[in-house]
Amino acid sequence: QYSINSYGSLMTKYPKYLIGLENRAALTPWLARGCDGIASLESLLSVKYFVAENDKTTYVPYGFEERKTDDRFSLFENRYFLPLGYTYEFYMPQAGYEKLSALEKLEAQLQAVALEEEPAGFPCNIIDRFEYSPVPCRVLHSSGIELSGSILSVAKGKEETEIEFAPVNGAEMYIRLEGLNLINSDEEGVFSVRISSPGLRKIVLLAKNNSSTYSGKENYLIRVGSYNDPIFKCKIIWTKPGTYSLENIKVYALPKDNYAAQINKLREDVLENIYVGNDKVSGTISLKKNKILCLSIPYSKGWHAKVDGRDAEPLRANSFFMALPLEAGDHRIELEYHVPGLRLGLCFFALGTAILPGMIIHDRRKKKPAKEDYTQ
Repeated sequence: QYSINSYGSLMTKYPKYLIGLENRAALTPWLARGCDGIASLESLLSVKYFVAENDKTTYVPYGFEERKTDDRFSLFENRYFLPLGYTYEFYMPQAGYEKLSALEKLEAQLQAVALEEEPAGFPCNIIDRFEYSPVPCRVLHSSGIELSGSILSVAKGKEETEIEFAPVNGAEMYIRLEGLNLINSDEEGVFSVRISSPGLRKIVLLAKNNSSTYSGKENYLIRVGSYNDPIFKCKIIWTKPGTYSLENIKVYALPKDNYAAQINKLREDVLENIYVGNDKVSGTISLKKNKILCLSIPYSKGWHAKVDGRDAEPLRANSFFMALPLEAGDHRIELEYHVPGLRLGLCFFALGTAILPGMIIHDRRKKKPAKEDYTQ
């Protein structure tokens, strides 16, 4: 994988987090590969290194610098790396965060942490100003595609839709496929739709809504990179014949002018002296004012936290991470993971082990034939 990858497990919440961001790297409801090279997500997920083949450097996220290379691969280091624990000065209500578009969520996560519970003594900041902007684009379908409103009929495989636009210098460029879904096809299985340009090939997986691989996602925000070229062209390749819905194709630019300042703000105060062991994480932090410590660890009820030896309740942050509101001062943070329900399950197991022998003896006695009574 290029950077971070989720396990193929029904329990992982990483794909769900990406689905909420319309990220095409969430291939199924239980599997995600990377985060599509989006710079802010790589930083928030504490990704420090990125590997790419030498002829595919367009996959490298913004802010990653080459550190080592050989005849096939290059290793890049994140100039805007965020460690395991970084801090926010402001929070925003989770309900407001959920109302934002995917691009707005990407920007909001750099300015305030979204929390389901409002911590007392911490300032709330409603994020309502964003820097992303729409970019005009030209869309042209090949002759084998019939378009009627938002319905595309693809007669045979490998038909193409070409997209052309002028990139904004210094910005991350995104293509948004709105209302994309597979309506009908004579072929079974998962369909792949490819987004391709020189040095770039990305895949969106589509499945019928009655398939176990259907995620419910129908909007796809696809990062296509940062370019200084006057014109950028790419193609959507419809790999299989069928009927698709596609309401619109839009292009957006997300400027990175303030990105460095936003990341530096988050890493002003970070978790230090970090220890990561089996089901345990600890570290120290020193704060000059009240801040919210965000941990790039998936939220789970199995995590138990202590701040300076006292129990603290981890909060769900930005729909996926964990957070601890902290007052000014020096703190020691300890986290320990217990599988939810494990202790209760062990108690029931022990109880069952104690009862089972008695039940077996009782059952045998009940089935044993009674002795006949002979009288003379």
